[in-house]
Amino acid sequence: MILRDHAIRYGFIVLLVGLIAYFAIAADGFVSPQSAVFI
Repeated sequence: MILRDHAIRYGFIVLLVGLIAYFAIAADGFVSPQSAVFI
């Protein structure tokens, strides 16, 4: 059970980091207005 909880928690963190990286690349970095509004 504890291992599953850690897997869910770290899986969510990895997914969140992946989304941030994807939007950073897709919007040409965090300096663009689109990513600033998204965040």
